[in-house]
Amino acid sequence: MIEPTMLLQEARLLDESSATEIRRRTVIGRAYYASFHFLRGHPCSKEFDAPRTSSVHKALMRHLAQDDNPNVVHCARLLGRLRAVRNLADYTLDQSVSQQMVVEALEDAGEIIEELLENFSKADND
Repeated sequence: MIEPTMLLQEARLLDESSATEIRRRTVIGRAYYASFHFLRGHPCSKEFDAPRTSSVHKALMRHLAQDDNPNVVHCARLLGRLRAVRNLADYTLDQSVSQQMVVEALEDAGEIIEELLENFSKADND
């Protein structure tokens, strides 16, 4: 089974050789999906009911943004920022993706996965 942390690790490995724009776009995508899957499986999303008719990505961000825990709300903002740059990387081929975008995407994903929710307890959040 693949864990979200493995996706982030792969993104970081790809970043070490991100000399091409195609590679930079791939790194950004992996960073986003590492964060998305981490948050989907995290206890802060336990009550999240994925919609069948609209974007699960937007719905997850809305769900997290309404949480009482400021770290969860911050994760929602970071995920939104990651999604925006991932959309640019995946869908806007006529706009360049810079190494700085990669650096920021990896930092945001690392913050979500390795820092903000490290000491999260659902009991503390109820």
